[in-house]
Amino acid sequence: MTDIVPIPTPPTVPLYPALGSANFNSEAYTYGSNMPGVVAGIQAMCQAAWTNAVAAQERAAAAAGSATTAGAQATNAAAARAGAEAARDTASGHATAAGTARTGAEAARDAASGSASAAATARAGAEAARDQTLTMGAQVLTASSSTSMVPGTGAKSFAIETGRVFAQGMRLVITSAGDVSAQMTGSVTSYDRATGALQMLITASSGSTARADWVLGIAGGDSSDLPLVLITASTTAQAGRCYVIGAAGITLTMPTTWATNDRIQVLEAIGSGAQYSLAFGTTPLRGRAVGTQVLSARNGGTSVLRYQDSTRGLV
Repeated sequence: MTDIVPIPTPPTVPLYPALGSANFNSEAYTYGSNMPGVVAGIQAMCQAAWTNAVAAQERAAAAAGSATTAGAQATNAAAARAGAEAARDTASGHATAAGTARTGAEAARDAASGSASAAATARAGAEAARDQTLTMGAQVLTASSSTSMVPGTGAKSFAIETGRVFAQGMRLVITSAGDVSAQMTGSVTSYDRATGALQMLITASSGSTARADWVLGIAGGDSSDLPLVLITASTTAQAGRCYVIGAAGITLTMPTTWATNDRIQVLEAIGSGAQYSLAFGTTPLRGRAVGTQVLSARNGGTSVLRYQDSTRGLV
């Protein structure tokens, strides 16, 4: 059975250098040099969350099996009790033996009932662990804000959910759920987990109309040059695109042919609670065959994935 692992500490992201800084080139180089470690840290957190979700699912399945066994034991105990009572009625000379058998049957029934209760408790605990793991993944990957704002660069303030794990210097992409062309990208300058007050330094933006339906997620390390493609129906992807999922229930199918270093990214803008699917087909993801994955909107999407080779696939 898969072990439950601790969630790694969120990585510390260096502050993105201010535009116009006298040392902008060296500061930007330092920032870029640190980003692989940050991305690796985030990936480690996501992997831990996935591992814990698998562990929770396995424990829930085991608990369900225990409940089934307990049910069978209860049935057997009831049959034993019925036999004991029949023996009592038909053999008065064996009343003492029948009474002893009845007592044993009732004890077996009570033991089976206790096993069923323990199995239900174990299942509830496993489901709670699964829900906690999913909640941690949502906090790492995404947030939302109804702050009305016209896209633009410079210092911006947003009111988002409390308890998120955004750290100073972390790069976020902020996209309107209703208009994916309205978008801002920048670095976190401060975040108050108690109040949900988020301060951003926006370095790139698109759109000119005020929006109040923002979805925030971790920005991919090299997504700025991938053109955005909004899809609202199931689509077969092409490498070199950043696909924005614009409708719930659709499937984005990965290409069947790749060249080394081909890139692709997926973002979502379908709202809380909705789902979509990524069909990887025969393309491995970091060396593993994953088939078709059904993802919740709270997972946010993917970082920029780069094709390595036929063994490792997208990394």
